[in-house]
Amino acid sequence: MARLSHVYVIALLFLCVIGLNNGVLAVKLGEYLREGEAIPLPCPLGHYCVDGQKHACPSGNYGATIGLKSSDCSGLCEEGFYCEAGSTSPRQKSCPLDPRFYCPSGSKGPMRTGLGWFAINNRGT
Repeated sequence: MARLSHVYVIALLFLCVIGLNNGVLAVKLGEYLREGEAIPLPCPLGHYCVDGQKHACPSGNYGATIGLKSSDCSGLCEEGFYCEAGSTSPRQKSCPLDPRFYCPSGSKGPMRTGLGWFAINNRGT
């Protein structure tokens, strides 16, 4: 008869305590698992977590709280600012004070004005 090591038995008991769902570790929305670890962690700032996977908030959005559950994150960046992937503030980066560029709400980066046009302010108005 095979003998189980104490470490193996403790690991099995631990998995039973934290919860398995049909043999798969149950991870809530807004949580993720680090590779090789069995304890779910809250999704960090600038990220959202689905199916135990951590994803950076997309460009144009920001994630100001932990445990976000959708790619909308905390919302769109404010006018006059832009947000790159993983941003944590609606005012992550200021739009350049240059009449050739503007940044409307939800900007992924400074947008260039059209040929023959210029921006009076950098907010897209």
